Amino acid sequence: DQLLVAIAVILTFNFAMNCISGVQTYYFIYVTGDKGLFSIFTMFAGFAEIFGLIIFPKLAKQMSKKQVYALASSIPVIGLIILFVTGILFPKNYILTAIAGICVKLGSGLQLGTVTVVLADVVDYGEYKLGTRNESVIFSIQTLLVKFASAMGALFTGFALDATGYIPDAVQSMSTINGMRIIMIGLPIIFVIISFIVYKKYYKLNSEYMTRIMNILSLKKEENKVEENNQNKELKEVNYANSIS
Repeated sequence: DQLLVAIAVILTFNFAMNCISGVQTYYFIYVTGDKGLFSIFTMFAGFAEIFGLIIFPKLAKQMSKKQVYALASSIPVIGLIILFVTGILFPKNYILTAIAGICVKLGSGLQLGTVTVVLADVVDYGEYKLGTRNESVIFSIQTLLVKFASAMGALFTGFALDATGYIPDAVQSMSTINGMRIIMIGLPIIFVIISFIVYKKYYKLNSEYMTRIMNILSLKKEENKVEENNQNKELKEVNYANSIS
Protein backbone atom coordinates (compact mmCIF):
# COMPACT_ATOMS: atom_id res chain seq x y z
CA ASP A 1 0.00 0.00 0.00
CA GLN A 2 2.85 2.43 0.74
CA LEU A 3 4.48 1.62 -2.58
CA LEU A 4 1.25 2.68 -4.29
CA VAL A 5 1.34 5.93 -2.33
CA ALA A 6 4.94 6.51 -3.42
CA ILE A 7 3.98 5.82 -7.04
CA ALA A 8 1.12 8.34 -6.89
CA VAL A 9 3.33 10.97 -5.25
CA ILE A 10 6.15 10.56 -7.78
CA LEU A 11 3.83 10.50 -10.80
CA THR A 12 1.84 13.61 -9.89
CA PHE A 13 4.85 15.74 -8.95
CA ASN A 14 6.90 14.71 -11.97
CA PHE A 15 3.94 15.23 -14.29
CA ALA A 16 3.74 18.80 -12.97
CA MET A 17 7.45 19.37 -13.61
CA ASN A 18 7.20 17.87 -17.10
CA CYS A 19 4.28 20.13 -18.00
CA ILE A 20 6.59 23.04 -17.22
CA SER A 21 9.53 21.68 -19.19
CA GLY A 22 7.28 20.76 -22.12
CA VAL A 23 5.82 24.23 -22.67
CA GLN A 24 8.41 26.59 -21.17
CA THR A 25 10.02 27.38 -24.54
CA TYR A 26 6.69 28.44 -26.02
CA TYR A 27 5.77 30.32 -22.84
CA PHE A 28 8.81 32.58 -22.92
CA ILE A 29 8.65 33.15 -26.67
CA TYR A 30 4.95 33.93 -27.00
CA VAL A 31 3.72 34.92 -23.52
CA THR A 32 6.63 37.02 -22.26
CA GLY A 33 7.92 37.90 -25.72
CA ASP A 34 11.55 37.41 -24.72
CA LYS A 35 13.26 34.13 -25.65
CA GLY A 36 16.28 35.09 -23.54
CA LEU A 37 14.20 34.59 -20.40
CA PHE A 38 14.05 30.88 -21.21
CA SER A 39 17.83 30.58 -20.74
CA ILE A 40 17.69 32.55 -17.50
CA PHE A 41 14.85 30.44 -16.14
CA THR A 42 16.38 27.06 -17.02
CA MET A 43 19.94 27.98 -15.96
CA PHE A 44 18.98 29.14 -12.47
CA ALA A 45 16.48 26.29 -12.18
CA GLY A 46 19.19 23.72 -12.94
CA PHE A 47 21.54 25.09 -10.27
CA ALA A 48 18.68 25.28 -7.77
CA GLU A 49 17.73 21.63 -8.28
CA ILE A 50 21.30 20.54 -7.56
CA PHE A 51 21.37 22.82 -4.51
CA GLY A 52 18.11 21.28 -3.30
CA LEU A 53 19.67 17.81 -3.41
CA ILE A 54 22.76 19.08 -1.58
CA ILE A 55 20.85 20.68 1.30
CA PHE A 56 18.29 17.87 1.61
CA PRO A 57 20.35 15.75 4.07
CA LYS A 58 20.76 18.73 6.40
CA LEU A 59 17.06 19.56 6.27
CA ALA A 60 16.16 15.90 6.81
CA LYS A 61 18.11 15.93 10.07
CA GLN A 62 16.20 18.96 11.37
CA MET A 63 12.73 18.26 9.97
CA SER A 64 10.44 15.29 9.47
CA LYS A 65 9.89 13.86 5.99
CA LYS A 66 6.40 15.37 5.88
CA GLN A 67 7.77 18.80 6.73
CA VAL A 68 10.44 18.52 4.06
CA TYR A 69 7.87 17.38 1.50
CA ALA A 70 5.60 20.27 2.46
CA LEU A 71 8.53 22.59 1.79
CA ALA A 72 9.32 20.79 -1.48
CA SER A 73 5.71 21.28 -2.59
CA SER A 74 5.15 24.85 -1.41
CA ILE A 75 8.32 26.39 -2.88
CA PRO A 76 7.46 25.46 -6.51
CA VAL A 77 3.92 26.79 -6.04
CA ILE A 78 5.36 30.10 -4.83
CA GLY A 79 7.77 30.14 -7.78
CA LEU A 80 4.97 29.52 -10.28
CA ILE A 81 2.86 32.28 -8.74
CA ILE A 82 5.86 34.64 -9.06
CA LEU A 83 6.19 33.56 -12.70
CA PHE A 84 2.50 34.22 -13.33
CA VAL A 85 2.58 37.70 -11.79
CA THR A 86 5.85 38.50 -13.56
CA GLY A 87 4.41 37.40 -16.90
CA ILE A 88 1.51 39.83 -16.53
CA LEU A 89 3.09 42.83 -14.81
CA PHE A 90 6.82 42.54 -15.58
CA PRO A 91 7.09 40.15 -18.56
CA LYS A 92 10.73 40.98 -19.30
CA ASN A 93 12.05 41.05 -15.73
CA TYR A 94 15.11 38.78 -15.63
CA ILE A 95 15.52 38.85 -11.84
CA LEU A 96 11.98 37.76 -11.02
CA THR A 97 12.14 35.09 -13.73
CA ALA A 98 15.37 33.76 -12.21
CA ILE A 99 13.79 33.71 -8.74
CA ALA A 100 10.80 31.81 -10.15
CA GLY A 101 13.11 29.23 -11.73
CA ILE A 102 15.05 28.85 -8.50
CA CYS A 103 11.89 28.24 -6.48
CA VAL A 104 10.44 25.72 -8.94
CA LYS A 105 13.51 23.52 -9.17
CA LEU A 106 14.70 23.96 -5.58
CA GLY A 107 11.47 22.25 -4.57
CA SER A 108 12.06 19.60 -7.23
CA GLY A 109 15.48 18.80 -5.74
CA LEU A 110 14.04 18.50 -2.25
CA GLN A 111 11.24 16.31 -3.59
CA LEU A 112 13.71 13.98 -5.29
CA GLY A 113 15.65 13.59 -2.05
CA THR A 114 12.47 12.94 -0.09
CA VAL A 115 11.05 10.28 -2.41
CA THR A 116 14.40 8.47 -2.44
CA VAL A 117 14.18 8.18 1.35
CA VAL A 118 10.50 7.22 1.03
CA LEU A 119 11.40 4.34 -1.30
CA ALA A 120 14.09 3.18 1.12
CA ASP A 121 11.44 3.13 3.87
CA VAL A 122 9.09 1.24 1.55
CA VAL A 123 11.79 -1.44 1.13
CA ASP A 124 11.96 -1.91 4.92
CA TYR A 125 8.18 -1.78 5.17
CA GLY A 126 7.93 -4.46 2.47
CA GLU A 127 10.31 -6.69 4.40
CA TYR A 128 8.24 -6.10 7.53
CA LYS A 129 4.98 -6.94 5.75
CA LEU A 130 6.07 -9.68 3.33
CA GLY A 131 9.29 -11.02 4.79
CA THR A 132 11.37 -10.26 1.68
CA ARG A 133 13.49 -7.27 0.59
CA ASN A 134 12.96 -6.00 -2.95
CA GLU A 135 15.36 -3.07 -3.31
CA SER A 136 16.08 -3.54 -7.00
CA VAL A 137 12.42 -3.70 -7.99
CA ILE A 138 11.28 -0.80 -5.82
CA PHE A 139 14.10 1.59 -6.73
CA SER A 140 13.84 0.76 -10.43
CA ILE A 141 10.21 1.86 -10.21
CA GLN A 142 11.37 5.43 -9.53
CA THR A 143 13.31 5.57 -12.80
CA LEU A 144 10.40 4.01 -14.67
CA LEU A 145 7.91 6.47 -13.20
CA VAL A 146 10.06 9.50 -13.97
CA LYS A 147 10.40 8.39 -17.60
CA PHE A 148 6.70 7.59 -17.81
CA ALA A 149 5.76 10.99 -16.38
CA SER A 150 8.15 12.64 -18.83
CA ALA A 151 6.55 10.85 -21.78
CA MET A 152 3.03 11.63 -20.56
CA GLY A 153 3.95 15.26 -19.94
CA ALA A 154 5.36 15.65 -23.45
CA LEU A 155 2.32 13.96 -24.97
CA PHE A 156 -0.08 16.04 -22.90
CA THR A 157 1.58 19.38 -23.65
CA GLY A 158 1.53 18.57 -27.36
CA PHE A 159 -2.21 17.91 -27.30
CA ALA A 160 -2.81 20.87 -24.98
CA LEU A 161 -0.97 23.30 -27.27
CA ASP A 162 -3.06 22.09 -30.20
CA ALA A 163 -6.19 22.56 -28.11
CA THR A 164 -5.25 26.18 -27.35
CA GLY A 165 -5.04 26.94 -31.07
CA TYR A 166 -1.27 27.32 -31.15
CA ILE A 167 0.13 28.19 -34.60
CA PRO A 168 3.92 27.88 -35.02
CA ASP A 169 5.86 31.05 -35.91
CA ALA A 170 2.79 33.28 -35.73
CA VAL A 171 1.30 35.89 -33.44
CA GLN A 172 -0.76 33.91 -30.94
CA SER A 173 -4.29 34.79 -29.89
CA MET A 174 -5.10 35.77 -26.32
CA SER A 175 -6.85 32.43 -25.76
CA THR A 176 -3.69 30.60 -26.86
CA ILE A 177 -1.53 32.73 -24.56
CA ASN A 178 -3.85 32.10 -21.63
CA GLY A 179 -3.82 28.40 -22.49
CA MET A 180 -0.02 28.43 -22.29
CA ARG A 181 -0.27 30.11 -18.90
CA ILE A 182 -2.60 27.35 -17.71
CA ILE A 183 -0.26 24.58 -18.95
CA MET A 184 2.89 26.28 -17.64
CA ILE A 185 1.54 27.51 -14.30
CA GLY A 186 -2.00 26.42 -13.47
CA LEU A 187 -1.78 22.68 -14.06
CA PRO A 188 1.62 22.24 -12.38
CA ILE A 189 0.33 24.01 -9.27
CA ILE A 190 -2.69 21.68 -9.17
CA PHE A 191 -0.62 18.51 -9.58
CA VAL A 192 2.01 19.58 -7.04
CA ILE A 193 -0.78 20.21 -4.52
CA ILE A 194 -2.33 16.81 -5.34
CA SER A 195 1.06 15.19 -4.78
CA PHE A 196 1.36 16.82 -1.36
CA ILE A 197 -2.21 15.90 -0.37
CA VAL A 198 -1.62 12.24 -1.30
CA TYR A 199 1.64 12.22 0.65
CA LYS A 200 0.18 13.89 3.72
CA LYS A 201 -3.01 11.81 3.82
CA TYR A 202 -1.81 8.34 2.87
CA TYR A 203 1.89 8.08 3.63
CA LYS A 204 2.15 6.53 7.09
CA LEU A 205 5.83 5.60 7.39
CA ASN A 206 6.63 8.41 9.81
CA SER A 207 9.65 8.34 12.09
CA GLU A 208 7.90 6.66 15.04
CA TYR A 209 6.36 3.89 12.93
CA MET A 210 9.61 3.34 11.04
CA THR A 211 11.53 3.12 14.32
CA ARG A 212 9.14 0.39 15.43
CA ILE A 213 9.52 -1.44 12.11
CA MET A 214 13.31 -1.23 12.23
CA ASN A 215 13.35 -2.57 15.78
CA ILE A 216 11.18 -5.52 14.75
CA LEU A 217 13.37 -6.24 11.72
CA SER A 218 16.47 -6.02 13.91
CA LEU A 219 14.99 -8.52 16.37
CA LYS A 220 14.08 -10.88 13.52
CA LYS A 221 17.62 -10.69 12.17
CA GLU A 222 19.02 -11.45 15.60
CA GLU A 223 16.63 -14.40 15.97
CA ASN A 224 17.58 -15.70 12.54
CA LYS A 225 21.25 -15.31 13.38
CA VAL A 226 20.85 -17.23 16.64
CA GLU A 227 18.85 -19.94 14.86
CA GLU A 228 21.48 -20.20 12.15
CA ASN A 229 24.25 -20.47 14.74
CA ASN A 230 22.32 -23.21 16.55
CA GLN A 231 21.81 -25.10 13.31
CA ASN A 232 25.50 -24.83 12.49
CA LYS A 233 26.37 -26.02 15.96
CA GLU A 234 24.04 -29.02 15.65
CA LEU A 235 25.48 -29.81 12.23
CA LYS A 236 29.02 -29.73 13.60
CA GLU A 237 28.01 -32.04 16.47
CA VAL A 238 26.42 -34.48 14.04
CA ASN A 239 29.49 -34.44 11.80
CA TYR A 240 31.73 -34.95 14.80
CA ALA A 241 29.64 -37.86 16.02
CA ASN A 242 29.72 -39.41 12.55
CA SER A 243 33.48 -39.03 12.34
CA ILE A 244 33.93 -40.81 15.69
CA SER A 245 31.61 -43.65 14.73
